[in-house]
Amino acid sequence: MRILITGSGGFIGSRLSKVLEAENHTILKIDRHLGPTIAQHNHFENVDVIYHLAAQIDLQYSRLFPLNDAMDNIIETIRLIEQYPNIKIIYPATAASMPITSPYGLSKKTAAEYIKLLCKEYVILTLPNIWGGGHGVIDKFEKMEVIKVNGDGRQTRTIVHVDDIVKGFVKALDWPTGEYMLGSDKVYSVREIAQKVAAKTGKKIEFNLNYDPVKEGEIYASIIPNTTPDWKAEIDL
Repeated sequence: MRILITGSGGFIGSRLSKVLEAENHTILKIDRHLGPTIAQHNHFENVDVIYHLAAQIDLQYSRLFPLNDAMDNIIETIRLIEQYPNIKIIYPATAASMPITSPYGLSKKTAAEYIKLLCKEYVILTLPNIWGGGHGVIDKFEKMEVIKVNGDGRQTRTIVHVDDIVKGFVKALDWPTGEYMLGSDKVYSVREIAQKVAAKTGKKIEFNLNYDPVKEGEIYASIIPNTTPDWKAEIDL
């Protein structure tokens, strides 16, 4: 298949590209940091499927610059749909839209709604918190000399390893049009995550109880189940 990936140089996009290339798919790449962008690229012919991973993902940035956030996440999505009509789009939604508490969550939700309205075929994947490859709260804790937890650590998260997430994206090639959650029935508190890292590394944990554990716009309890037909997270913490 000829597969177009936007955000091909990103955390998920770079890994997904390698996996799909190993399966002998032809990968067409768009990435704002590596070039070209969605607006600047020359139109690719005979595209079979699009993974639209390019996005502005900084929640706090979205509060400071909501117009830029909307341009990146909404307008660029519409531009892509107009450039490639009638082609299946696989799109990652975010737990930050459940509920919507920030411009980032709103822009990602809005982009998903445009895809549902304008595309005949689509797969929308709501993602949990992701760890592995130097990304996420686990990797952050592992890099600290002393594990520092803001608040009491009772915030809850569904956390899935990036390799499992990539496997889900690959399987989505064969899923029918619809919305799915790439989550898990395992939910951890930040305190439990810190304790697991401490047990593995021998590091101490400090709780900053004078700190508000939830920044403005963030979600205290982020729980994403698995609603896919044939995928399951396999890598545990």
